[in-house]
Amino acid sequence: MTPHELSLATGCKDTVAVAFADPITTAAHRYNVTHLAEFVAQMAHESALFTRLQENLNYTTPERLMQVFPRYFPTRGVAMRFTNDPEKLANFIYDDARRINKLGNTQTGDGWRFRGRGLKQLTGRSNYAQYQNASNLPVLTDPDLLLDPMTAADSAGWFWSSTGCDAVADDVLALTRKINGGQIGLHARMLLTNQARAVLA
Repeated sequence: MTPHELSLATGCKDTVAVAFADPITTAAHRYNVTHLAEFVAQMAHESALFTRLQENLNYTTPERLMQVFPRYFPTRGVAMRFTNDPEKLANFIYDDARRINKLGNTQTGDGWRFRGRGLKQLTGRSNYAQYQNASNLPVLTDPDLLLDPMTAADSAGWFWSSTGCDAVADDVLALTRKINGGQIGLHARMLLTNQARAVLA
């Protein structure tokens, strides 16, 4: 995939396409991604068109926190304590002690240390450990390795392969559920997928 094709497929800026075309292509080959258009579209959405390689947890209003994390913030008073404090927020919402879907975050500070990074926004000590085992990259001791374009794309390819995304890639709804556990951004993902298919299919 060329930078020009990546730019056409997603609408990302040309400079961004130059930085990510090769890493994404390399990851797709390494992990036998057979649905390249769908992979590109989903990762473009997850990373704000390849411009956000780290989760933004800086919420400035309690109302937005209540909207995004209703399970954790049922009242404005509770949410107020976590506005404008990304580290405190990450350690609260990603602490296994209060989660149904465990992330392996059992040590103090794990929520912030292993917040979402990479094109897929890999999250949690367990996911970092699994990726480290697969890639031999020391992301547990140096999580910011996932901010490098090559590693950001590689970790996305690993996630795609290890969770069986190719098997459901023709169904954008099912694929979105695998990627983020729900239907967040489904309409935008559908539009991106159609655009990417027209260029890359």
